Amino acid sequence: YTTKDFDYWKKRGIPYVRPVVPFLGSLFPIFWRPSFEVDLERYRKLGPVYG
Repeated sequence: YTTKDFDYWKKRGIPYVRPVVPFLGSLFPIFWRPSFEVDLERYRKLGPVYG
């Protein structure tokens, strides 16, 4: 149940960060790095619109 929506963005054709941890999804890296760094890295990798 906690992983059933992990492919939500993929089904819609939107680039996304694949969630790896149930309940936390793709928020896991924010515990070790500032959130702006994580967002900037994802922006550079996936573009301005990502899920």
